[in-house]
Amino acid sequence: MKKYIILVAVAACSFSILNAQNQLSDFRNFQWGSSAEQIQQNEKSAFSFKDNDNMFVYKDELAGYTCNVTYEFNEDNKLVSGNYIFTKRYTNPQLYEQDYLNFKNLLIRKYGQPVKVKENWDDTHYLASKKTIDGSNNNSTQQLLSEWTTSRSNIEIALDKADNIYTLHIQYTAKSPVELLNQDAVQNALSKL
Repeated sequence: MKKYIILVAVAACSFSILNAQNQLSDFRNFQWGSSAEQIQQNEKSAFSFKDNDNMFVYKDELAGYTCNVTYEFNEDNKLVSGNYIFTKRYTNPQLYEQDYLNFKNLLIRKYGQPVKVKENWDDTHYLASKKTIDGSNNNSTQQLLSEWTTSRSNIEIALDKADNIYTLHIQYTAKSPVELLNQDAVQNALSKL
């Protein structure tokens, strides 16, 4: 009986540790403040290129859609932001809106209702969601945006249109910079305050 209780206790403890580690993942399988070296060693997707000294770009697939995955670092080489930038191109603009809504619904399933939803309209492009009664479009969009917050992250999905080019992306950004700060610089600043 004691062996059974110990086995159950160990299993419960292991599950709690794994669950806590999963909850601490901020972007993909990484936490804010992870080093650039940790990302390079542990990212499983195909490396694409390094942009300047503060961004790595990988190629991957999310829910069947090809995308570029970007990792952005601060001056101390600590992860502060991550993005999925979808690369599929359509001739029908309504398909971009459909992709936006599909991913927005996935984010709602994971994070609940967004804390902010915004639509910016202009007269240069037409999407199905703004059809008039006669079936023609009288409004257009240049941005659809939804945002969520967690205790550690700001999450945003946006469909942007600029110069007739559509960009759909999901961005994760560190909410609290505490773990991202260079602690030596913090101690130095505190001694001067």
